[in-house]
Amino acid sequence: MAADNRSGRRRRSHQSRSLPAPKVRAGAHESRTGHIATDERMSATDRAWLEMDAPRNPMIVGAMIELDQVHDLRRLRRTLAERLSAHERFVQCADDSCTPARWKAHPDLDWDYHLPIYRMSSGDQHARLLDAISEEMSKALDRKHPLWRLHLFAHGRSRVSVLFRAHHAMADGISLLRMLLKIVDGDGLLTTSSQDGAAARRTPRKGALGPLIDRLEALNRTTERWNAAYELLRQQPWQALPLIRDVGKGAFAIGRVLALPDRNPQAFRIALSGSRVVDWSRPIPLQPVHGLAHKLSTSVNDVFLSTLAGAIGRHLQERGPIPSHQTLRVSIPVNLRQANDDHLGNCFGLVLLDLPIGIRDRAQRLAEVSRRMRRLKQSGEARAMLLSLAAIGQLP
Repeated sequence: MAADNRSGRRRRSHQSRSLPAPKVRAGAHESRTGHIATDERMSATDRAWLEMDAPRNPMIVGAMIELDQVHDLRRLRRTLAERLSAHERFVQCADDSCTPARWKAHPDLDWDYHLPIYRMSSGDQHARLLDAISEEMSKALDRKHPLWRLHLFAHGRSRVSVLFRAHHAMADGISLLRMLLKIVDGDGLLTTSSQDGAAARRTPRKGALGPLIDRLEALNRTTERWNAAYELLRQQPWQALPLIRDVGKGAFAIGRVLALPDRNPQAFRIALSGSRVVDWSRPIPLQPVHGLAHKLSTSVNDVFLSTLAGAIGRHLQERGPIPSHQTLRVSIPVNLRQANDDHLGNCFGLVLLDLPIGIRDRAQRLAEVSRRMRRLKQSGEARAMLLSLAAIGQLP
């Protein structure tokens, strides 16, 4: 693998013509798409994800996209740059040196950093691609730049593997994936984009928790937070009641999470190394899985979780016997947005599921996974975890 990063004036001159050259004037960022990005306050949940970064466990969302029939790699790169820079968050840096933390417009994006091209050498390209992606996935993102990178791995005559990485502070995986699917929309990918994400960012959040999150962040914008809450309760008590009710439910759910004992297998109680290895399976047809889930009156997610539990259980049993009651606690993201809510940011909760990896019978294991998932969906735990992140994001 060799990076396509030639140096010299000739290359820089070529890049300035082929890629957007954003500039900042008076605190605003204007790209070639005409979109203007300004400084803005970072939400409490976004800041929580930013501060959770650890050297051996960076908080980064990753995705892979395979593209065929790419005959002009430079044109692809230029189009991706234009489409991504139309979204405000992609031309802003995270600044947590101030209080509250802010997203600040970046004066000049380095496209060689954000959109590097790698031309895969001949030989076993699949193995080389896996090694190259694993190496990149183990790296942190440079906070001097906007917190994202998109790697283009060219192999063969017209095939490109795209590795997208963005910090969790920018957005959750659901909104990032939706955005990616829009910018790589097939027929229009090699044409100039007119996409602009400004409208979605300026609209209020939707979904069951949308108004609650908006109210919480409105309280964050004032230094007298409790006075604002008191005024809300005094002047508009009917609006404060849902907040009080949700906080009560959240406190109960958080208490349950904190009281959970740690029963994970010893093999999973080791320190993280920081090294990540990436692999993927052959495509799995969804229809048979959907048919099985329908037949057993369960969900597709439950089928996959049960299959995962069986695979992990078999892996551990190769090392030695494990008891039938053995579990492995995993965190599962829960989408808290509506289907048409495309704003970037973090709007999801987490539930903690104890996978029954010790149950060897497939039907019994699936039934147990379904039972535990139904209980979690009714617990309010996902909402409580989102509110907890919002609260943590306000702390020093």
